Amino acid sequence: MITQDTVVSIIARKLLVYGIEAAQRDFEALNAIFSSQPGWAETKAAVEELFIAYRREQSQKAAAREIEMTRQLQYGILELGQLLRDGGKNDGSQEASKAPSDPSRPDLSDGNIGRCLRLLMEERTDKGDPLFYRKSHWQAVFRVLSDAGKFADDDFDGFDSWVDRAVPPDLRRLYTKQSVKNISQTLFNKPFKRWTYDPKLMKKREPYDRMERIAARFRELLDIQE
Repeated sequence: MITQDTVVSIIARKLLVYGIEAAQRDFEALNAIFSSQPGWAETKAAVEELFIAYRREQSQKAAAREIEMTRQLQYGILELGQLLRDGGKNDGSQEASKAPSDPSRPDLSDGNIGRCLRLLMEERTDKGDPLFYRKSHWQAVFRVLSDAGKFADDDFDGFDSWVDRAVPPDLRRLYTKQSVKNISQTLFNKPFKRWTYDPKLMKKREPYDRMERIAARFRELLDIQE
C-alpha cells in the first residue's frame, strides 16, 4: 500500500515542476487505483489541503504582482506629469531633466539591481569559494534594498513579487520567500548599520561575517553611500 507521505510528496513535486493541472491529473489517476484502500480518505484529504494551499499561494502572488504593477504604473504617471509640467520639451536639454535630481541617490532600477546581483553572485572568497551560496543570503539582499527604501521592512510579498518579475531565473535559483521571511527571527532584521554580532543569537561567528560581507559588497555595487 502506498503511504500518505509518498503520495503527498509525489503530488507536491508535480505541483512545483508542472503546476496544478498536471498534479490534479496524476492524483485522479492514483485515486482511481487506491480509493478503496484503507486510509485513503485521509491521504485524499491531505492532498486536497495541498491543492488549497497552492491555490492560496498563487492567489497571493498574483495579488502582489498586481499591486507592484499598479505601483509601477503610478510611478510612470507621476514621471509623465512631471515631464508635462516641465514643458514637454523633446530636445537635447530634456535628457538632463531625466537624470536623478539627487546624484547621491543609488540607482534602484530593476536593470541596475539585476546587474549588481549578478556581480554579487560571482564574488569569491579568498579561498575561491562562492561568497553567496545559501538561501539565507537573500536576507542580505532584502535588507539592503529595504534600507534603501525600495521595500518596507516587512514587505515580503512585494519582494517576492519583484524577484519573480525582475530577477533572471539563473540568479534566483537559491531564492525562496520563506528564507527571506526568516529574517524577522534573526539579528539581520535591523538596518545594516546596526548589525552587530551577538553570540547569544548566533553560536558561530563565520555565518555572521559572511552575511555582513555580502550586504556590504551589495551596497558597494549599488553605490549606496549613506
